[in-house]
Amino acid sequence: MKTKVTEVDLVTRSVKWSEMFESEEDLFCKLKEMDMKKFMGTTDTSFSYLYNFHKKEKLEDLSPKQLTQLKRLAKAVYKYHMNW
Repeated sequence: MKTKVTEVDLVTRSVKWSEMFESEEDLFCKLKEMDMKKFMGTTDTSFSYLYNFHKKEKLEDLSPKQLTQLKRLAKAVYKYHMNW
């Protein structure tokens, strides 16, 4: 996971998933590290999508459309790991 993106960047500009994570595999690994019970308590509306992706065993289990959606939700995964 890259740490050059700040909380202000996430709010003030469009940040691509590749600016936050090294690779798709890195993004998926960080998703798998998330505590879904803890994340469920946040106000983030992406919970249902991320919860379903979290249940997958490996990155290859995601369809191309699901992978695209995960990339769109990368900001929520990044914010979770940065404790914002």
